[in-house]
Amino acid sequence: MRAKPRAWMPALPLAVALGLACPGPLREHTALAAPPAAPSPAPSHAGGGAWTVAVNGTAEAEAEVSTASKWIVAEDGTAVVEAEISMRLPKTGATRAVRVPLIWFASLETLAVTHARIEKRDGRVTPIGTAAVREDPPMGDRHFHEYSDLRRMIVTFPGADPDDLLVVRTRREGIRPLVPGGFMTAPILARSVGWEESDHTISVPSKLPFHIETRGFDHQSEIILDRTVHYIRSQKPTGAARDVTILGQFDRQPRFAVSTFRDWDDFARSYGGMLTAHATVTPAVRAMAVKLTQGQENTGEQARLLYEWVRDHIQRVPVPLDESRPEPHDAETVLTNRYADNKDLVVLLRALLAARGIAAEPVLLNASDTATIAGPPN
Repeated sequence: MRAKPRAWMPALPLAVALGLACPGPLREHTALAAPPAAPSPAPSHAGGGAWTVAVNGTAEAEAEVSTASKWIVAEDGTAVVEAEISMRLPKTGATRAVRVPLIWFASLETLAVTHARIEKRDGRVTPIGTAAVREDPPMGDRHFHEYSDLRRMIVTFPGADPDDLLVVRTRREGIRPLVPGGFMTAPILARSVGWEESDHTISVPSKLPFHIETRGFDHQSEIILDRTVHYIRSQKPTGAARDVTILGQFDRQPRFAVSTFRDWDDFARSYGGMLTAHATVTPAVRAMAVKLTQGQENTGEQARLLYEWVRDHIQRVPVPLDESRPEPHDAETVLTNRYADNKDLVVLLRALLAARGIAAEPVLLNASDTATIAGPPN
């Protein structure tokens, strides 16, 4: 059985963490389709990351939040994103320090805080200096840090009073797209955040295909010279702030999804090609495949033996796909290291199968609580 790579649309919380400005992560588990159909390794648990405000380190503050961003997309799928988020603190409470987390993906983009300030109701403005901005690396062992691409920064607003307005501006510059050849993102408005409005502009070269799907957002566009500018806006979301459901946030909350991939097959070729390029059959890989299948002529049994060896002898590093480095290691490197994340497991298994002449292609399997596949490939 052969299958093209397919993906389920991820759910990316659009929150004060400015996750909006990150590419829509692939919240799936990478597996391999090969004859005979064999069970895939256990799916990873992709972390969500809805944002909250810590009040004296213990409680969650209700705040009015507005965000705006401008995206300039290049033909290669990278983007420069300038974003501003404003948060009006509750009118009651005590003076406190408010910490705003920002996340980015180190191999895909750079992140800079270009401005931060506190605005008082009486008109006074307190700039926040660079000393209040610090990196806050995620916790993990050496394997986690080898595979994880996620980075975090904290902006601290000291002495924030009730009814203050906190403002953060950031600039992200893309280094490479998440999936080669296309731009894509799929943010949502989590209702646990007190959104007032969410206003975004995405400028794309007119020669590129552009697909958009919205829920709870208005969309308009215009052509300016050789670019098409899309205006995407959502006013204050309605509905319960604490909705509990078995469906994922992408299924039920305001969101939009955009993509410059022509269709899902275009996406599949690009992502699958990125993985299979590392599944080279080297002499070491071929020798291992021959050793593991020695005496077995049936290709179905050979596939089973190779799969079970990878499953049982390669230590799995549990870094979710949406937090890992996009590029996998080469198959021989994985074979030597004897540890791997989901992508590396797939690369090694495909190389071992290819060494025995067994055709196989990578696929993406949904490992989230999202049941919706959006139209724009993401």
